[in-house]
Amino acid sequence: MQQKTINEKFPIYYQEIMKGSTPYRNITEIVDALKAVLVKNPSSQIIAVFDLHDHVQQRGGKIADGILGAQTLLFCVANAIPHADIVALRPRSIGVTEFGDRFVLNFLEAPAQPVTDIMLALVEAVA
Repeated sequence: MQQKTINEKFPIYYQEIMKGSTPYRNITEIVDALKAVLVKNPSSQIIAVFDLHDHVQQRGGKIADGILGAQTLLFCVANAIPHADIVALRPRSIGVTEFGDRFVLNFLEAPAQPVTDIMLALVEAVA
C-alpha cells in the first residue's frame, strides 16, 4: 500500500495490482473478493456497490483514457456513535478501477486508525 494526498488535502491509500499477478480477471471479481473478506468482520455491513464508470458514462461525462471500469464498495464498520459529527464520516468506501493491465484499489484515510487498519487489511487480502 502506498499513500498520497490528492487535491492538496485528501489523504488516500492506494494499491496497484497487475492483472498478470492476480487470479482476478475483472473488476467484479475484485469487488466480490473484497465483499467476501468484509462479511467476516462482525462489525461490518455492506451497503452497496456503486458503478461510477456507468454513472459518468450515462451522463456523457469524461472518463480518463485507459479506464475500463470504476466501482465503489460502500460499507460501514461502525460499532458506536460517540457524537453527532461522526455521522458525517460514515459510511466508508473502497474504490476499484480497472485498466487494461491492472487494477487500482484506493480509499480515503479514516479518521480512526482502527478503521483505516480494517480497510488496509481488506485491500491486502485481495492484493
